[in-house]
Amino acid sequence: MRSKKQRKETSFGNDFFTYLVDKDPVTYSEAISFFDSLFWKEAIKFEIDSILQNQTWEIVDLSPGAKSIGCK
Repeated sequence: MRSKKQRKETSFGNDFFTYLVDKDPVTYSEAISFFDSLFWKEAIKFEIDSILQNQTWEIVDLSPGAKSIGCK
C-alpha cells in the first residue's frame, strides 16, 4: 500500500545534483572500469580531500599481528 502523504520537492540550489545508481562499485578497480569512471574518480578525490581536511583519520602502519578492517 502506498503512502497517501503528499510529497514535496526539495530544492538545494541550482548546483546540487543527485545520481541514482543501480549498483555502486565495491572496489577501486570496479569504480574505474565503470562507464562513468571520471565521475567516480572525482568522487573518490573529493571524499579523500574531505577526510584529510577534516582530519577524520590519519594513515599509520598496521601493527604486527593486527587485522585491518574494510569499508566500502
